[in-house]
Amino acid sequence: MENTPLISVIICCYNSEKHVKKCLTSLLGQSYKNLEIIVVNDGSTDKTQEILSEYSNVKLINTQNNGVASARNLGLNEVTGKYFTFIDSDDIVDKNHLQNLYNNMVKTDSQLSVCGIKRIKEKRVSKIPAQKKLKRKIEVYEKSDGIKLYFSQAKLDYVLWNKLYSTEILRKSEARFIDGLRYGEEASFIHTYLKFAEKIVYSKAKTYYYIKQKSSLMNQPFNEKRLDIYTCAEKVLVSEDDEEIKAYVCAFRANYSVGLLYLIKKAKYKNPELVKNIIEILKKDCKKLKKCKKVALYRRVFIPLIPSFAKLVYSRQLRKVK
Repeated sequence: MENTPLISVIICCYNSEKHVKKCLTSLLGQSYKNLEIIVVNDGSTDKTQEILSEYSNVKLINTQNNGVASARNLGLNEVTGKYFTFIDSDDIVDKNHLQNLYNNMVKTDSQLSVCGIKRIKEKRVSKIPAQKKLKRKIEVYEKSDGIKLYFSQAKLDYVLWNKLYSTEILRKSEARFIDGLRYGEEASFIHTYLKFAEKIVYSKAKTYYYIKQKSSLMNQPFNEKRLDIYTCAEKVLVSEDDEEIKAYVCAFRANYSVGLLYLIKKAKYKNPELVKNIIEILKKDCKKLKKCKKVALYRRVFIPLIPSFAKLVYSRQLRKVK
C-alpha cells in the first residue's frame, strides 16, 4: 500500500439493501489494497443506511434524494485519491479489476483506463469465479479517436463505471454531472473530462460485472425523463469545436432516438408532438451517422431506414400533428 497511489471508489446508493453488501465485498477483496471507498446514500428509504453504517472502512455521505447526478457530484467532492472510479451499487467487480485498470494506465501513461464488461443475470452472481488469467491485450488511443470511440459506443462503452480516471484531469477539466438528470448524464461528464486527456487505454479483460436486473433504471418503461439524453447531447455539441467529433455525438443521439421510439411504442405512450420531434432529430442525425466509420456498420446501414419506418408505425399519432 505504501508504494501504490490511493484510488477513490465512488458508489451511489438508492434503496440498495439487496445488493450493496455484495458490491462492497467485491471491493474489499480487491488485490489492489490502497482504496478510499466513498458511498453516497441518496435518501434511501429502505435499510441501505443501516447496512452501510456497519462498515467502518467506508466514507459514508447521507443526503436527501436529489438524484444520481447530484449524488455523484457529492462523491467527486470527497475524492482524495490520485485516481478515482465509479461502481454501481448493484454491480460487482473481479478481484483484479482495479489492479488491471491501474497497471494499464501507468504502463501507457494514459489519463483514462477502460476495461471490458461482463453482463450477468442476477441469479448467477453467487456462481461467478475469480478470473485466473486476464486478457493482456490492450489498445491505446489518442484523445480525438478516444472521444469518437466513446460516442460510437464501441469498445469504450457509453457507461461511467468500467473506467479509471485521473484526479488531476478531473481538477483541470472541472467535469461534473448536470444536476437533475437521470439518463445519459455520463455523456457530458466524460466528454468534458476527455477534452483534457491525451491518451486512453482499453483492455479486453472483462473485470466489471454488470448485473442485469429487471428493476434497474435502464430497464424501466418509457417516461419523459429519458429525454434527458437530448439535454446532455446538446451540451456536448455546444462545447465541441471539432466537426468530426460532433458527427459522432449525433450518431450516438441517433442510436438513442431509435431506442426511444421503440420504448414509446412498447409503452403505448401517446404524444404525437414528441414522436414527431424525435423522428425529425433522428433524420438530421442520420446524415452525420453515415460519415462515422467507427460506428458499427449495421448501425450505419439500418438506422437511416428508421425515420421512414417510424412514420409508418406512428402514422395514426402523427396525423394529429399539424
